[in-house]
Amino acid sequence: MRQLWCLRALAGFAVLISVVSTATGSSCMPGFNPDCTDINECATNNGGCQHTCTNTNGSYYCSCNYGYMIDSSDHHHCNDVDECSMGYHSCDSSDRCINVNGTYNCSCLPGYHITDNGKSCVDSNECNTNNGGCDHICINADGSYQCLCGTGFDIGSDGRNCYDKDECNLGDTVNICAQNCLNIIGSFLCSCRTGYQLDNNGITCSDINECLVNNGGCDHKCRNEIGSYTCECNSGYMLNSNQHGCSDVNECELNNGNCTEMCVNTPGNFTCSLYVTTTTDLTLLYYILPISVVIIGILLVIIIVLLVVNKRRKMQEYEATGENFNNDKTLSGEIANPTKSVYYNSKHPQATLVS
Repeated sequence: MRQLWCLRALAGFAVLISVVSTATGSSCMPGFNPDCTDINECATNNGGCQHTCTNTNGSYYCSCNYGYMIDSSDHHHCNDVDECSMGYHSCDSSDRCINVNGTYNCSCLPGYHITDNGKSCVDSNECNTNNGGCDHICINADGSYQCLCGTGFDIGSDGRNCYDKDECNLGDTVNICAQNCLNIIGSFLCSCRTGYQLDNNGITCSDINECLVNNGGCDHKCRNEIGSYTCECNSGYMLNSNQHGCSDVNECELNNGNCTEMCVNTPGNFTCSLYVTTTTDLTLLYYILPISVVIIGILLVIIIVLLVVNKRRKMQEYEATGENFNNDKTLSGEIANPTKSVYYNSKHPQATLVS
């Protein structure tokens, strides 16, 4: 009797196959021909092996492909090795190991993918493919990713698309602009009401002092107010309907200006008078008096000129007739009679007494 032991490594552990041959009456050992040459059992029907038949001197043995184990009952058939249940795998965990005939596969959690060796899982960067399906910004994370939106936008319920944020309608408790707010795509604009100007921060508003420019267009006084301004007139004037110009108030039209005699209106004021009978007379006097003074002055000048011309004319006549008459100059000597004067005639140098 001969016993043959065969040792084979399979899936990390040894499998021992025992083939027992019983001697016959032949003069040669089992596994040999009558001439004692080796019989190649593998040449006939693969020696009955399911996978691989290996001939040996005087015997043979069956072996299995990687991922299979020889059946211990007949030593010819091969059974699949469940690497997942036996722990003979390199997957991240047993629950990610999938057994298949002759081998196993590893599966990965969402957000991971299998490496080239088919056994390990690494993070998948979803942002590298179509921006992860994100509308704006894709942020990769370990085993996941996140979509974000730019300033002025909110993420939608799908977690991918972005929608304009209406900053002007954030609720009653939130006023992003001090006064007026205009929403635009992805942003907003602040503006101010009439009488205000937008500050450098683009949000708050400050009062405009309209009176600093051309007196606000007012004739007399400009008074600045928060967000506005008003024009005022000096005493004796009233504001026109355009709210800027000023017109004189005729105080005499109301109860005669409370004057007991005559009320005289003047620009911005009035006076009470005893000498003017009517308002019309006073008005005429107010404008005519200066003209009259000028006219009187002119007349006086004309009269003086005429007197001078007339005097010269008479002097020329007296000189022509030889008469001595001069009302302007006297001789240096005086006559004893104080009632008579001595005059000098250019043509008659002798002195002449004139009574």
